[in-house]
Amino acid sequence: MRHSLVAWVMVPVLWGQACWAQQPASPAEPNDFKRASTNIVGLQYPQVNSARQASFRIYAPDARSIRVSLANTVLTKGEDGFWTGVTLPLDPGLHYYTINIDGHEWLTWRRHLREFAPLLFKD
Repeated sequence: MRHSLVAWVMVPVLWGQACWAQQPASPAEPNDFKRASTNIVGLQYPQVNSARQASFRIYAPDARSIRVSLANTVLTKGEDGFWTGVTLPLDPGLHYYTINIDGHEWLTWRRHLREFAPLLFKD
């Protein structure tokens, strides 16, 4: 009898701790995205909004998974071959990031990106 009482007390306590450990829901995204001022000339992505979220749109029809290192954002593939995703709010300032396509990291620093960016960040 005593063991069942302990179980009835411990289950809610443990369940409550598991619920507290969940990530908070992401805030509503304002739909005022604009191209980042640091983008390569002529490219529309990545974009940022007033909530300091970054939006990515990458063309990779044959990819199986794409992740951006900013807030470890996983992109979702659309039927048109574009992968899209929005980060959680970021701290103000310039951010360096990598794009992981099928396990391969792509550097996005301007000097490395200039040649292949038009292929990835198509409009």
